Amino acid sequence: MPNEEKNESELDDLAKNFFKQIGIEDFSGTIEFAKDLEKDIKKRESTIPKRPKIEGSEELKRIIEEKDVYIEKLEKLLEEKQDRVKELENKILSSFILMIKDYIEQINKLKDELKNKDEIIDDLKIKITAFKSKIQGLKSKWF
Repeated sequence: MPNEEKNESELDDLAKNFFKQIGIEDFSGTIEFAKDLEKDIKKRESTIPKRPKIEGSEELKRIIEEKDVYIEKLEKLLEEKQDRVKELENKILSSFILMIKDYIEQINKLKDELKNKDEIIDDLKIKITAFKSKIQGLKSKWF
């Protein structure tokens, strides 16, 4: 007990010096208040039931760490799969674009062929008309 009283008087002296340094001259009751507060806190802490240590807490920590590693692996796998999906989407899109370009080329070729056929038909009409006029001319000459 004498050591506790000595420690308390040293604490009292330290507290008085502290209060003087910060400009508080009248600190009567402050030390007693602090001591009462400290006792009250200790009393309340003793009434708080301590949580029992969960058996297998190391096992639980290991499981949580494994779960975190597993989640990281799943996230990486998801990212890889998303990259693969994007890659496939791009391939499909470029295939469609190439297909559409081919169809456009075929359509343009068909248009050109139709245009050529129209020109051929027009040429044939002109030739037929010319042929008819020659026949008319020959008819009029011979008959």
